[in-house]
Amino acid sequence: MKWPAVGIVGVGAAGFRRAVPELSTRELMFQAASRAYEDAGVDPRKDVGSFVTTSEDLWEGWSITDEMVPDQIGGAGRPVCTIPGDAITGLGNAVMQVASGAAQVVVLEAHSKAADVVDVEAVESLAQEPSLVRPLGMSSDTLAALEMGLFFTKSGLGIEDCDSVIGRSRKAGAKNPRASFGSRSARGDAGDTGMISSPLRRVDKAPHADAAVVMVLASSEWARKKQKEIVTVDGVSWNSSLPWFDGGETTAVGYARDSFERAAKQAGLRRGLDSLDLLEVDDTYSFKLLQHLPQDDTKQGSFVIERLLPHQTGQRIFIVLIGIRLNNAGKSVGFI
Repeated sequence: MKWPAVGIVGVGAAGFRRAVPELSTRELMFQAASRAYEDAGVDPRKDVGSFVTTSEDLWEGWSITDEMVPDQIGGAGRPVCTIPGDAITGLGNAVMQVASGAAQVVVLEAHSKAADVVDVEAVESLAQEPSLVRPLGMSSDTLAALEMGLFFTKSGLGIEDCDSVIGRSRKAGAKNPRASFGSRSARGDAGDTGMISSPLRRVDKAPHADAAVVMVLASSEWARKKQKEIVTVDGVSWNSSLPWFDGGETTAVGYARDSFERAAKQAGLRRGLDSLDLLEVDDTYSFKLLQHLPQDDTKQGSFVIERLLPHQTGQRIFIVLIGIRLNNAGKSVGFI
């Protein structure tokens, strides 16, 4: 069943640097929220019916982190929904709230303050399956290196293909004023050289960035009444693979394929990836772009060369896509 038209009427961002020491997490969120509300022309205390935030206690450094969310985004004493997942999951929840009629206007917020986390690797390891994988003591990067090596063996691709992905991504970042990292050189900064765990190199891994993003979503009916420009969300889906690393099939990433097929069906994309004018891929490691896209399409995609904490994954791409959609009316954009 086709849901009622839902779209984005405002977006605001702050940060997008390796570190933002001059602002606290709450100040970063407030700055992004203020810009989003100005862009949408809404008063969060009067016009917004619900707030969705993607946040996780372990990343914030205190328990029940959602208690720290409402004030700086204008949601004090209002319905606030905390999603312990990434921003794409948050977007799906926000869309469902609007489409179901629970609220006419919903705010989605996500943030990353990775520079303030003392031991990022220790927190990331808590995402591993606790009974069989985590006791082995391997970092997430080591697991990624094992997957990368197996992917190379089964796909016939190699380091040279990753270098091509990295080179295009860095050059694209150098042209983008919103990018946290970018370089005319495929290798980027000298600090990117070296091996993490063979065959995974430091240059293959996107570095962290501090940022906050807030989006205002609304029904098309509300946007029409208020005469607001709207970027419609035609389809959204998310999926996860198995919670443990078993060295399974690495050339057929079912979680990405299934998610795309569901979102494409919602949007009515009859030609799959060929229906899109632009495709943006948000991946932590360079080889993941080669996994997620057919070889012919990797030449058109770039892996995001800045990395946000897991609960903000995907948010930066929304800014890119919204800007492109508003500047090129009628264009279809997609992201993974």
